Amino acid sequence: LAIKKGYLMEIFADQNPLEQVSCAVGRTADWDNATSTSILGPSEWFHAVCRLHAASGVLHLLKNGVAERSIGSAVYHEPNSPFEINAESFGAGARFDDVFVVAAPLSDEAIRRIWACNLDGSRCLCNDTTPSLFDDCGRAEPTCDGLPACDTAEPPLMP
Repeated sequence: LAIKKGYLMEIFADQNPLEQVSCAVGRTADWDNATSTSILGPSEWFHAVCRLHAASGVLHLLKNGVAERSIGSAVYHEPNSPFEINAESFGAGARFDDVFVVAAPLSDEAIRRIWACNLDGSRCLCNDTTPSLFDDCGRAEPTCDGLPACDTAEPPLMP
């Protein structure tokens, strides 16, 4: 790990060229990691979210709108710790399109909606007659499983 303390999201290759995505929180040599169980294919597009729920002490990794790993984190973070996005393997850094940080943990359904519809909602379309229903639910087609109502104004946060 390149940083001494803080939060880390990285793409790494354990067995080049097989890559995984990982989230970590920690300090010095004491890190807790949530690493994807699936291997990333060459040129595979994916959506990854690292979420630290400080109240419960759980670090979550969600890939393509689905929770992949959750681990209890005994490592205490410091509020002013750095945040790093890293790619150990050559060329993997170019695979990051968008990065955003929020001050409170988003719920699983909010993360799934961002995966399906994009952050701005541009991949989805609400029904004109019943706005809570989807006419098009983007990457979640054809079932729209796990998404909040289409007309939900803001992504729900975790309690």
